Amino acid sequence: MKHLCLLFLIIYYSIGYAQNDSIVPFDEAYKRVYKITKVSEGRPVMDGRLDEDFWEKQGEWSDSFVQVMPYERNITDSPTKVKVLYDDKYIYVGVYCKDAVPEKMNRFIGNRDENSIGDLISIAFDTYHDYRAAFEFNLNLGGNRTDLIVTDKLSVNLSWNAVWEGRTHINREDSSWTAEIRIPFNQLRYNRTSDSDIWGFHVRRIIRRNNEVQNWSLIPLKNNGHVFSFGEMHGMTNLPKSQGIEILPFVLGKYMREPAIQGSPYQKGYRWKGNAGLDAKAAFSDYTLDMTVNPDFGQVALDPSVMNLTAYETFYDENRPFFQEGKHIVDFPIGKDMMFYSRRIGAVPSFRPAGINNETGFAETIENIPIIGALKLTGTNRRGITLGIIQSLTAPSSINVTRNGVENLEAIEPLTNFSVARVQKNWKGNTFLGGMFTSVNRALDEPHLKNYLIRDAFTGGVDFTQYFANRLYYIDMKGMISSLNGSKEAIANLQRNVVHYYQRTSSEDYLKVDENRTSLKGTGGYLKIGRKGNVKWFFSETFNWLSPGFDLNDIGYLKQADMLSNETAAEFRQTIPWKLFRSNTLSFTQLNQWNYGGKSQWNSFIFGWRSMFINRYDMNIIQTYGWNRLDSRRLRGGPDIRLGKWYSIDATFNTDKAKQIMFTMQYSGDYNLQGNYGYNTFAPGLTFRLGNHAYVTGKFNYSRNADNMQYVSTVPLSSQSEPVYIVGNMDQKTYGMTMKLQVNFTPDISLQWYGAPFTSTAKFNHFKQAKNSISHSSRDYFHTFSPDEISSLDGKYAVGNDSENYTFANPDFNFNEFRSNLVVRWEYHPGSTLYFVWQHSMSNRAGYFLPDWSRNIERLFDLPSTNVFMVKLSYWNIL
Repeated sequence: MKHLCLLFLIIYYSIGYAQNDSIVPFDEAYKRVYKITKVSEGRPVMDGRLDEDFWEKQGEWSDSFVQVMPYERNITDSPTKVKVLYDDKYIYVGVYCKDAVPEKMNRFIGNRDENSIGDLISIAFDTYHDYRAAFEFNLNLGGNRTDLIVTDKLSVNLSWNAVWEGRTHINREDSSWTAEIRIPFNQLRYNRTSDSDIWGFHVRRIIRRNNEVQNWSLIPLKNNGHVFSFGEMHGMTNLPKSQGIEILPFVLGKYMREPAIQGSPYQKGYRWKGNAGLDAKAAFSDYTLDMTVNPDFGQVALDPSVMNLTAYETFYDENRPFFQEGKHIVDFPIGKDMMFYSRRIGAVPSFRPAGINNETGFAETIENIPIIGALKLTGTNRRGITLGIIQSLTAPSSINVTRNGVENLEAIEPLTNFSVARVQKNWKGNTFLGGMFTSVNRALDEPHLKNYLIRDAFTGGVDFTQYFANRLYYIDMKGMISSLNGSKEAIANLQRNVVHYYQRTSSEDYLKVDENRTSLKGTGGYLKIGRKGNVKWFFSETFNWLSPGFDLNDIGYLKQADMLSNETAAEFRQTIPWKLFRSNTLSFTQLNQWNYGGKSQWNSFIFGWRSMFINRYDMNIIQTYGWNRLDSRRLRGGPDIRLGKWYSIDATFNTDKAKQIMFTMQYSGDYNLQGNYGYNTFAPGLTFRLGNHAYVTGKFNYSRNADNMQYVSTVPLSSQSEPVYIVGNMDQKTYGMTMKLQVNFTPDISLQWYGAPFTSTAKFNHFKQAKNSISHSSRDYFHTFSPDEISSLDGKYAVGNDSENYTFANPDFNFNEFRSNLVVRWEYHPGSTLYFVWQHSMSNRAGYFLPDWSRNIERLFDLPSTNVFMVKLSYWNIL
């Protein structure tokens, strides 16, 4: 309560912000217009200087940039001006940046697509002028290039990579620096035959020493759409048609050194692999076709180590460039769930042959399902119709398996086709109507795969967004339907998985597992109305539903079905600096959730406070108080558990990001007010920037999870139809460290090292079985086994009483893992790259408890290691 009082006191003072009158009028700063000039002769030398006739005698400079931060619409003492020209092949951008404190100009280079360091110029084009998304090109003073796609809702896709040039030059006598950018038209997507000569246009400058942000055309901090708020660039006529086909072939060699398994005919300790593939791109009218054949993504970032003790699937971000480019077009999210989750394509095989114990049974290993090829067609035509189509085929996969000296070839994945189609119509950025369809089709010829995998999975959806009153108010809605078909065994398994849990006793009045079903269908969606724009108060009301049979997980991501919910949210934003603060945002959310049987599952109130201080320190605090929670997944298909009242807090803090040393701190805590569980984690971090070419980041993570209701096992009993659900008191401690070293010798040559030791260990005691877990008194939840009822022997616990005798495995565990990779990257020619990669890993999970982090770290580095060395060469060209 002390914390809440303090925060509400801050609220009281925050809403008394003083106004600053020395500002540019809004109508003079917002939605400006620039007239571009087409040139017919000459091309500049790309050296960052703007002293050639090309720049001095053609086109018009545009200045009068205004601050967005720290003071919105103030006139800056470090003025900026921009000029844009084009010919039949390129767009040219020249930017002049005066600096009031030239000795503090930030020249840090950074890695390709590192967008948060160095003084920066940013150019963005909404080429279709449909307010949906824009191509953005950033160039920092050190010469580092970043290209990305940014959507109207400020979702950023950094994995889009274009082939373009940018150079900078410092003029110390003039206390200024200049930037020169050349962007080929063939790297952009636009309407070649359009009735309009207008593109959306945005120019931004960032001065790191004081975190000053300038806009050529103001995008207010409290805006009603990022791309919608762009200025305009007129005169984009007679644009060139894309010529030729871009190709990016690659070759690679890979050597793996791994622990040998004694007696295995497959894991001999080493493996060689060579591969070659091709990416290609071609324009067809207003659309672009991307193609990849036999892709390899060995150079992408590693997934982080996690210890997941929940029933839910761990979600990992997509890092593969082919699937990231154009991602905003095929996005169809519903909260944190999504209709298309590209990591389903080429994933780790889900089927595992039985009897593999590495003593009498051995099997080959396969890291990912090979992708034979993929096609992607994306773009927007002049009628405002946006289209995104993805077609991918993954290869059937089989491995050699040896059991008791007999070898067989066993299929683990069938030939599978993935299809995604997305269409959306846009009316002047205020009305959007669209739809999406996905399908997964597997050739299930093997009986064991037929009974394990879904044969055909189809999903379809429609979405509609309407803005009113100059985008101040909006209605947003989505509706989806899914249909999955397969064998009786596959559909029965689907009904029993974590997304559905049809076997739950809490849902027996409206759900049950049907062993004879050969299909499963469901619907999902939401309706949201709200207010959001250049105002201080935002609000929204959302109703969401996910029916029990709804499922996206063959090609999408869905955490849990069987849910109805409503969310009421309000937010206050103050962007004018006042006393200690540059900006403040206060949010209030009330959430309610039910299952389809009408039982209340969740009630909570959430308060958030996000601030930037005058010294550019950031703080974000989210507090949740819940007074009702029924967990339907904790017992893995068993009865619900009433968790009662709880309180949680998530807080993040960082010092000035522009300084050479930055400190960060993250804290998360979740506490049951009846004392049934308590979770907290601390994660301090430091970033050191060394000169203009290197930085080091270190982050330590410690978490403690004390849970008196941690799931242990489900034990079927012969004397009754309902199994016994076992939980225990768990004391888990997790330690992790993430270390990164980045060295940029030039903007095109970099070295990056990542290392992450991770250990998690847990001890269990006071075992119990579910009794009346939805009681309002936690004393009635479970029956705790007395010492006379339970005993331990040979890694198992034996329970004996008058009704039944059974055993379950000792759940104590000790997990240690170290993962690292070293990537040397050289862009030796525009768009062409040479990679050298070294991946190193050690991992082990043991069924016993080992206390003390130092002992676990010592044990970690004694584990057998796997080392992968890879060289990959790609070459970009236009045919």
